[in-house]
Amino acid sequence: MYAQVPRFTPQLPLRLFIFIITCLSVETVSSHSHVAAPQPPPVTTHPDIHKWKWSDDAVFRLGKSAMGGSDKAFAVSPDEKHLAVASGISIWIHDIYGVEAARGLTLLNDEHSTLIKSLAYSPDGLILAAGTAHGTVQLWEIKSQRLLDSLIRHEPASAVDTLTFSPDGNTLASGTKDEIKLWDVETRGHIATLQEHKLRIISMAFSPDGKTLASRAERDNVKLWEVATGKNLTALKYPRHIADVYIQATKHFNTAKLAADDVRKTAIEDVIAEFQDIIKTYAGMKYSDLALVQVGEAYMILADEEDKYWNDALDYFDKLWGKYTDAPPVDAQVAKALRYAQSQVATITSFMESNNIHRRTADGAE
Repeated sequence: MYAQVPRFTPQLPLRLFIFIITCLSVETVSSHSHVAAPQPPPVTTHPDIHKWKWSDDAVFRLGKSAMGGSDKAFAVSPDEKHLAVASGISIWIHDIYGVEAARGLTLLNDEHSTLIKSLAYSPDGLILAAGTAHGTVQLWEIKSQRLLDSLIRHEPASAVDTLTFSPDGNTLASGTKDEIKLWDVETRGHIATLQEHKLRIISMAFSPDGKTLASRAERDNVKLWEVATGKNLTALKYPRHIADVYIQATKHFNTAKLAADDVRKTAIEDVIAEFQDIIKTYAGMKYSDLALVQVGEAYMILADEEDKYWNDALDYFDKLWGKYTDAPPVDAQVAKALRYAQSQVATITSFMESNNIHRRTADGAE
């Protein structure tokens, strides 16, 4: 039995989740639409503005048009008074605690109406950096609502998914599908390009002294960079998601089953060690329970050649059964695994009795 691994949905902070849900409840207004909630006052002549209205149950609007696509499309100012929201129109700035928070919107909009994917405030709150879907980085002056500059695009053009300023505000890092660029904020000059990641950059952070940059890409280790030289200092291994670990071990198990006879036992033993590590490292989690069944099955395969392994298989199926003698498991996958383990205990016990294979005692004797 091989339990299917469910999809996992990233959990967002409650406040941000409410923000996003509010943003998504928009619709195109036809000539016959009735708008129940009041419209925000117009702040721009952008042609798409008239198409969007308040939904009846919205508390207030965060931006308009398509959103940036991730939690990087939001940025709170250093003084925590303003919230920037990226959209297909450009960038909306909200006065979070003002009386007119729901309506007092400021729009930072360039003439190309580029989809913004990521935002970051400078430490002093005077500049807002915006990463576009086309690989450019915009620098906006908050007070004047003026576009200061558009930094040279990432080549080949790819979305700027994450941005971060150094603590002193002098350096800006922008991350795309596989590279990071460092920029001098004052001169707008390009400092360095960091290119040892293989997949999309998803997060970055400067050290407090601004001398080191930490970055992480999808399914990759954290890398540390020396800002002054752009040199990759080291890669920090991080614990993988337990689902990924379990999936990988299961793939190895499937491969081991098909291995040639002369290496099959060794391959199965290696897989057993993988699942045993999951059982130990993630004790109390569902994948630890599922791994018990996988180890039981692996020992059943070895038992085809050596009878002593029937006891090992029985032990692991029994371990799962023993965990749920007082109450059934809540998780559906674990419940299914438990039913399978119980059936295997009965089958193996009957087989061992009929073939005069002695059950191992508590002290290990057979």
